[in-house]
Amino acid sequence: MPVFLLKEAFLFKNHFAYNVITRREVSPWSF
Repeated sequence: MPVFLLKEAFLFKNHFAYNVITRREVSPWSF
């Protein structure tokens, strides 16, 4: 697997986790 694909997947996973965490902090009911 090319390095840039790994980097993209890593950034996407972090971005998704960050959105979930911040969304939970702002509003626990937004899930």
